[in-house]
Amino acid sequence: MALESTGEFIRQHRSRRNLTQSALAELCGMGQGTISRIETGSEPIRSVETLMTLARVLECSHLSILVRLEREHATNTGGWRAR
Repeated sequence: MALESTGEFIRQHRSRRNLTQSALAELCGMGQGTISRIETGSEPIRSVETLMTLARVLECSHLSILVRLEREHATNTGGWRAR
């Protein structure tokens, strides 16, 4: 079975926690537009800090997010770029 995209994974976990994009953004200290772009795949997660914050707030493993980012990067080189 294929893994869902990073954005879909984030959206599913946000929904499971009954959070809106705005609520997730506030808990993570980022803008709602950023969450929206991450979920749609138009903006990759670009820092370890963002990855770890999302994992903490969404109560999921950072490795679950990282494996999706790595797969996307390998596929199109537009995903994971740690700073």
